[in-house]
Amino acid sequence: MSGNLLRVARLPAAACHASATNQQTEHETQSIRRRLKRARKAKYFQPMLYVKRELYALAESGELKDLQAALQNAMALEHATMPPYLYALFSFGGPAQSNRDIKRILRMIAEEEMLHMLLVGNLLKAIGGRPVIADPSFVISYPRPLPGLTADFEVPLQRFTLKLIEDVFMRIEEPEHPITFPSHPLAIEMDRPRTIGEFYRRIRKVFIEQPGLIAVTTGQPVSSDFEGRYNVKQRIESNEDAVKAIDFIVGQGEGTETDPFFEPGTNQPNNDKLAHYYRFAQIVKGRLKPNLSPPPNPKPEDLYFYDESDKMPFDASTVLPLRENPHAADFPEGSEARQKIDVCNRTYTEILKSLDAAFNVDTGRLDEAVNSMFNFTTAAQDVVSVSLGDNTRPGPSFEFLI
Repeated sequence: MSGNLLRVARLPAAACHASATNQQTEHETQSIRRRLKRARKAKYFQPMLYVKRELYALAESGELKDLQAALQNAMALEHATMPPYLYALFSFGGPAQSNRDIKRILRMIAEEEMLHMLLVGNLLKAIGGRPVIADPSFVISYPRPLPGLTADFEVPLQRFTLKLIEDVFMRIEEPEHPITFPSHPLAIEMDRPRTIGEFYRRIRKVFIEQPGLIAVTTGQPVSSDFEGRYNVKQRIESNEDAVKAIDFIVGQGEGTETDPFFEPGTNQPNNDKLAHYYRFAQIVKGRLKPNLSPPPNPKPEDLYFYDESDKMPFDASTVLPLRENPHAADFPEGSEARQKIDVCNRTYTEILKSLDAAFNVDTGRLDEAVNSMFNFTTAAQDVVSVSLGDNTRPGPSFEFLI
């Protein structure tokens, strides 16, 4: 799908016959007809990612134990997005300055997903839960659907391509109602219940409806230096703090229905304040820029455009031929590739164990996790440096070692 960003949610079969059912109002019928008309103009039909019914039910019940389970799954979901983003990042070879803007976007978004995971962990801890991270159940084996999402879309570990950004990463971060900036629409608005955004907003509603929910003494929260770089409070001391943290997580991934930025007032595109979806879109479409001559009473989509004449430099020749979805068991024991992958997986396991201890034993263990993250980068670079003799290379497999 070279360069086309059309996204359409597949309509349920019943919706196609809305006018024939007694349950549909005339307004709903007309709405579906309009959306079908728009859908016929699109070239691709890909449904959004949906939360499993049973997971959404946990967020909806309002029971403390169910809310704890929902937040535990949300932690696993945020974590599971990081390996695919990092795998694409590690697939870049060549000079350090090559593909600089693209690499920065991947690195920053992976880092922000870590922040989201820490925030959700603090939400869970603030209501008396125990974040579980150092456990095989917390880690998925790629390719696999993201934790808590329906099984119709498997997320892979793949080397960087524009198609990967468009077909996978943008789909992971897609808002319920993307703003369709010119020159091509990014999505078509559909009725899409139980999306990731709706899942978080349902959790948000619980914190609004139950003012005394955060009343458990849970010790110090896990806090990183993210707080100084982003306008978000990591210590969850009240329901208001919880609501703001959820708004930050959703906004940083999706933006809002009227603005592609997750912090207001930052109307300088091509910066780190764009929501993840629109940052990824820039890689494929061109840099997002303000429309200097918007029409009177402009709609959100009238305020910016993707400048196709100012695309981010991409040198495909520097992308290493990493194997797709590698596992340690794919390589003979004692081989150079296996030895380096094992080192990488041990370091990855140390990161998760240190994070688990930071939440449940001693917050000071977060420093150990940060140090292990630096070690992991070095270990991953060692893995991708190995030539397998068939014009391919191994990549980090992100496996938890028991």
